[in-house]
Amino acid sequence: MKKLVLAVFTAILLNGCAMFGNHYKYTYEIVDEDSTNADLSYDDYFIHADFSINEKDISFRLENKTEKAIKIIWDETVYIRGNSPQKIIHNGVNCRKKNEPQLPTIIPAKTFIIDRVVPTDNTYWERDIEENGYDNGKCRTGNLMPKNDLASTKRSIDIYALKGQTIGIYMPIEIDGRKKEYTFTFKITDVSQKNYNW
Repeated sequence: MKKLVLAVFTAILLNGCAMFGNHYKYTYEIVDEDSTNADLSYDDYFIHADFSINEKDISFRLENKTEKAIKIIWDETVYIRGNSPQKIIHNGVNCRKKNEPQLPTIIPAKTFIIDRVVPTDNTYWERDIEENGYDNGKCRTGNLMPKNDLASTKRSIDIYALKGQTIGIYMPIEIDGRKKEYTFTFKITDVSQKNYNW
């Protein structure tokens, strides 16, 4: 009897997953002017940065290698997909305030920060109004890239076609009183279906 129940449960589970289509994962490399780097790291005389591209954001560790404080100018930082720049928010910024000015982040000499960027177009506030009128909602964030083909062949083809495309972050940083413009570009080197072991 237990085996029968387990078999029925497994069949329902697998059928439910099939109904919702296939899930996909993306592999990236960072593209520099002179080279590519599968480690998703960037290094020059002023900074060292390590990136991680997640389903909903790009997180990073950015180190100030100089002897003076540097400053990330968030109000001028944008996420780029194709030829389309989008405003971003970073850690500590509520999505309800995504259109408000964002203070720069100061990184003292020889220190680092850990942060993330999220395109504002991918965020929204999901309201949850209680009886007393208090909005107990929360910020919701969409995916950077489609992760499910919804059992659509056309959508699956479109997802695989993303291989070779790029996303990026344009991030001006003030160094010793001068603005240096950084563009970190990430190329999709592979798109594959996720495998689930049930």
